[in-house]
Amino acid sequence: MNPQQPDPSGQPQYQPQQPPAPQNPQGQPVPQAGQPVPPPGQPVPQAGQPFPQPGQAVPPPGQPFPQPGYPVPPPPKKKSRVGCILAVILVSIPMLLIGLVGGGYLYFRHQHVTEPAGQAPSGEPMVSECDLLSEKTLRDLHTTNFVSGAVGETSFTCMWRPTKGKDGTNERYLDINVADYADYSEPTEEAESNYDYERQNVPPGATRITDVSGPWDAGYLVGDGELAAAELVFRKGTKVVSLSYDGTDKSYGLEDGRMPIEEAEAAAKKVAEEIAPKL
Repeated sequence: MNPQQPDPSGQPQYQPQQPPAPQNPQGQPVPQAGQPVPPPGQPVPQAGQPFPQPGQAVPPPGQPFPQPGYPVPPPPKKKSRVGCILAVILVSIPMLLIGLVGGGYLYFRHQHVTEPAGQAPSGEPMVSECDLLSEKTLRDLHTTNFVSGAVGETSFTCMWRPTKGKDGTNERYLDINVADYADYSEPTEEAESNYDYERQNVPPGATRITDVSGPWDAGYLVGDGELAAAELVFRKGTKVVSLSYDGTDKSYGLEDGRMPIEEAEAAAKKVAEEIAPKL
């Protein structure tokens, strides 16, 4: 009993104290007699809270029931991810196509770059006039495949190319032409005249033309000319010799490029110095 304020008679009044609401083992209040039972999984309203009416939304656990007369706010709408998915797809498709095209291009260029240069051994017999270079020099120049030896009355031409599977992957070409004016009435003067004519009529467009000294009477070197990456012409006595060294270096670009000019010039001079004493 709880004492109250005294009444006009001066006697205190007492009211019975309400016992606490019973609770289940989980600590939640147990519905009282006549109180509707909430659906499974829903909490029992605390004392003084209204029980949800049919069709009324039940707030999440721990949230108070709305007061009468106030609408229950709708749950937040989930943001659509369709736009993000479409954006990813639209970006991925071009990237995939670019990757496929680029990968295919690199594959085919790799096949080209790694393909051995040259041809199978020609089987062409070496003629004595062309037997001017050592096997080591031919290996260094990647031109071990003798493909032609044409001999005339006053001149001869020799040609070498790469041997497939032996001389690397870049194409190389070595040509030598020797003209002898010994049968002319004035052989030395005739040789000099032809050498001077060649010197003065170098095709235009060459990067550089320089005079070179060696075991010969006169000589000049043409770098990056129209006919070859390097061409060396020299006169020795009654003979005028013209040799050219050319080639291409494979690459992953759209086109292969001409071999380095410095490499070609060094090779041409090496060949000239080796064959001149044998003529």
